[in-house]
Amino acid sequence: MGGVRTSDEENVPPQDSTEGCSLVNIMKVNGSIIQCSMGADTTVMDLIKAVESDKCGVVVHEAHRSAVEPVLITEDGVTMERHLMVSEYDIGADSMVMIVMKRNIKGSYCCWMELDTRNPIRIDIVKVALEITEDSVSINGVEGRICEDGEQFSVTLTKPVHITSQVPGSRAFFHATGCQFTFNLTRDYSQSWWYPIEGKFIGASSQQAGHAGRFKARFSPGV
Repeated sequence: MGGVRTSDEENVPPQDSTEGCSLVNIMKVNGSIIQCSMGADTTVMDLIKAVESDKCGVVVHEAHRSAVEPVLITEDGVTMERHLMVSEYDIGADSMVMIVMKRNIKGSYCCWMELDTRNPIRIDIVKVALEITEDSVSINGVEGRICEDGEQFSVTLTKPVHITSQVPGSRAFFHATGCQFTFNLTRDYSQSWWYPIEGKFIGASSQQAGHAGRFKARFSPGV
């Protein structure tokens, strides 16, 4: 990194800038402030890495690293590009920048769908592939369109997807024409147990009643 050093303002008093370096104040997600000493060649990415390496910095579990990414924002609300030098943003000793977590919904997901819930002790769960790109979405390879309303999303497929049970002897199926789901990243990023996507497939099921079609999903490259 370009000579970046950190200190927590709650525990370490402000330091004078060393020769060729200056201090920048960064407000973390939890509201505390960290000071970073930066050189002339320090990039925005260097500052992000410095905050991530801080013992009280942003902790994101590997399971959620594809779903969120840290970004720095200036006092004027400008998002700082990772590849640029910090000096290009006229950041000085009296400046304050904020690190926030930016949502990233694009990517490959593995969905765990409840196909047959008639036996609550042994619910039949199948895996379904969900792919979201900049302009389209697909379920098990069948393309569709996606509509967004805040954290709420709805998908309509160009043709139905027939999902069948993998349990020997089972005739359970779901004829999916789309799905609805929420993308939630308000929980603890450091914990792996929760799923950023939760929703329900829309269509016809072999099960007349119950919760067939419900699913949870998380990023899974290569699905």
